[in-house]
Amino acid sequence: MLIAWLAAASLAGNGVQTLRRSDDPLREAFDAGAGHPRVVVVLTSSCRTCGPGASALAELLGARPDVRAMVVWVPILFADGRPGKRERRALPDPTARFWDPDGSVSAAIVAAAGQDEGEVWNVVMLYGPDRVWPDDGAFPVPDWWGTPVIGAVEPLAAALDGDPPTESPGADDGVPDAIAPLDR
Repeated sequence: MLIAWLAAASLAGNGVQTLRRSDDPLREAFDAGAGHPRVVVVLTSSCRTCGPGASALAELLGARPDVRAMVVWVPILFADGRPGKRERRALPDPTARFWDPDGSVSAAIVAAAGQDEGEVWNVVMLYGPDRVWPDDGAFPVPDWWGTPVIGAVEPLAAALDGDPPTESPGADDGVPDAIAPLDR
C-alpha cells in the first residue's frame, strides 16, 4: 500500500499536478493512502496566513510519517496563480500536490458541506485510515476540519493522537468559515 501511495504522490514529483475539471488524480492519491490517516489541505498562493499555516503543518507532518498529505492550491483572488517553488516546498515529501485552476475541488467541498454556494481555501481536513472516496464520486466529508490552517494545526495534532476537539476551529455552525461566498 505504501508503494501505491508513493506512486500516487510522485505523480506530482517536486512539482504540482494540474486538475482539469476532475478530481480523479486527487481521488487516486486519497485512496492510495488508505490504511493511514489522511490530510487534505486547500490553500491559495496569495493568502497571508496560508504560507505560515503550511509551514506549521509541515512541522507536524514531519513528526508524523504515518499521515498521508494532499495539498490543493485553488485560485480565489485575482493574484492567485499556480504555486511557485516556495509554496511547493512548504510541505514535506511525499505530499501529493495539486493545482485546481477551475475550482472543481473547492466546489465539490462546498457541495459536501451541504452548501449551495461558496469557495474553500485555508482549510485542513482530516480523514481516518478506513475512509474511502465515495462510489458516487462526491467529495468525502471529513472526519474533522479546521480553518485557518495555522490555527488548526494544534487541534489537528490532538485529533491525530485520538483526542479530537469537540469543535473544529473556524466552523461554529459545522461549516468551515473558509466556505464563503465571494464577490468577484
